Amino acid sequence: TPVAGQPAPAVHGMPPATAAVHLLSAPGSTLDTLLRNLGATLSDHSDHILIDGLQLPDPATLAKALEESKTGASLLIWGINPSTIARLNTLLPAAITLTNRKATSFIPAGPGLGDNAGWYFSETSRQPVSEYGLTGDFVRNATVLLAACNTDWQTWNGRPEHSKTSAVIRSEREAKPAGNVLVEYSYGRGRIDILSIDPGILYKVSRPAAQRVLSSWGIQLPDSAALHRRDSLSGSLHPALDAQGILRQAELLTKNGSQPITDFSLTAPGRIGFWLYSPRSLVNLLVEPDIPSLKLEIQGSGKYRISINDSPSHAGALPLRKGWNHIVVDIRNRTAGPFSLQLTTDQPAFLSTLLSSAVAPDTELTPNDDAHE
Repeated sequence: TPVAGQPAPAVHGMPPATAAVHLLSAPGSTLDTLLRNLGATLSDHSDHILIDGLQLPDPATLAKALEESKTGASLLIWGINPSTIARLNTLLPAAITLTNRKATSFIPAGPGLGDNAGWYFSETSRQPVSEYGLTGDFVRNATVLLAACNTDWQTWNGRPEHSKTSAVIRSEREAKPAGNVLVEYSYGRGRIDILSIDPGILYKVSRPAAQRVLSSWGIQLPDSAALHRRDSLSGSLHPALDAQGILRQAELLTKNGSQPITDFSLTAPGRIGFWLYSPRSLVNLLVEPDIPSLKLEIQGSGKYRISINDSPSHAGALPLRKGWNHIVVDIRNRTAGPFSLQLTTDQPAFLSTLLSSAVAPDTELTPNDDAHE
């Protein structure tokens, strides 16, 4: 039985890589917009046929696509749930079964899918990224390219280190339903891939991961797509920090709400809030062994408190999670001289990867970039 961790064999007869995707779906599907946002080109004349597994096309169109796969096309069924599995099983060359297996982190085994860090979302997604695993005769005769991690990291992250190690080992060994989420089935001269993760959820959690799904399947995406997205995002923010990491604007937090602040010549104590987006976790050594040290240098106050995401922190080695973090500095007193706040790091290049906002950002617009993108 193929398992995650084993190299995926090459599939003979695969069509050459292309920028074009032939999308098949029911009316009302929004997958076409998502694919364009990922950098793909839609065409009715492509050997790479993508089926919206959550909103299936009509039976005749679906049957024709499977026949084309048998004669050399590459088919990807993206998204699957209990309401569509029965229709698919009437046409697939072998039956597939869904398991109830929620997961927020995954282990890639297929070429082009990246490393474990690129599929670790346990700190950036509070909801499951996948709801279902794949099993059955189809999977037993297929190659597993991506599977749910054996450890439920959301259960154990944040626990004391002296108890976490044994708990993680126990979690890994507990019996669980099958967690395969992406499988590849050789079919005649072609191939059928099935990915159980909802494409909309994956896109929201990690745009780069969704792009890797397409590129590993054989879709050529423009190199500028990620940069264009980041530039568009930066233009929608109200940056709190300048290029040197110095705080230039923020919110002054009071009992009655908040108000913008750009003049930091504070004459009285106060609470200052702003937001930082980190493309990587600064707290999980298992995923990020070369964590940068990010510090907050404060001048003009001898007594202050810092909280990050409503948890007490300190000025040295800020424990940012991957994604957006709310920083609040509670100035308890003022000392002589101007007040200033600046981020510093032992890895200067890391500072340029951070985004900042003086007000709460629209997290719907923010892709959770992977650690090594």
